[in-house]
Amino acid sequence: MKSINEISRSNLNKKKNVWRKVFSFISWFFIVLGGSYLIFDAFLPDRTVHAFGLKAYVVQSESMVGIYDKGDAVFVSAPRFSTLKVGDIITYRTYIKTQTVDGTIVSVVIVPFINTHYLAEINVDENGLTSYKTMPYDNFHTDVSEWKESFFDRYYDKTGKEILLQKESILGKVQFSIPNVGYIGEFFENILGDRIFVILIIVDWIIYTSIFDILWNDYRESMFSDETIVIKGENTVESDEI
Repeated sequence: MKSINEISRSNLNKKKNVWRKVFSFISWFFIVLGGSYLIFDAFLPDRTVHAFGLKAYVVQSESMVGIYDKGDAVFVSAPRFSTLKVGDIITYRTYIKTQTVDGTIVSVVIVPFINTHYLAEINVDENGLTSYKTMPYDNFHTDVSEWKESFFDRYYDKTGKEILLQKESILGKVQFSIPNVGYIGEFFENILGDRIFVILIIVDWIIYTSIFDILWNDYRESMFSDETIVIKGENTVESDEI
């Protein structure tokens, strides 16, 4: 009799279906989470870290070589200012002055910049206003007795005026990093350009994949459905073919 084989095959198919559903759930969870992150970060970038708990930034310079290399991705959490301390690595927003040369004309341009450096000082003035000072890797790891004012970073507003680094400019505290991941993001950004365009591609891919998955499952059920009915009795197992 084939009934025992049919029962075994039925149980095996059930196990496969369970694992397939678990894998599908996990896959879709990360797809939806990643898509939500991209959409949220495109329209509300300053709130991403609060909504998801973490936000990734790409290291753009070699100022932190020794702990992070250019192209690494650092993941920051929302800053808890009551627990920030010297030695923490923070990511902050500022403006920098850079020069552009057009023939014989040299112009100073103020551009926004996001930087990740060591927190080196926390100061509170007589009015209770807290400000922060940061340093790159080499400066911070110089003996404290040799620190000079030139070791600290300088911060500017969008007009080029030098300012203090305050709470509203600090984006987060670094929790961990992943080496070289930033190069992957830059590669796709250079190819695809607009972040919104990338999001639309991902959304379209999810929609078309879902439709294909539904149609494929319907096709498989219609072509490969099990035509055997297994009947279990108290002492016997029989199978009737339809």
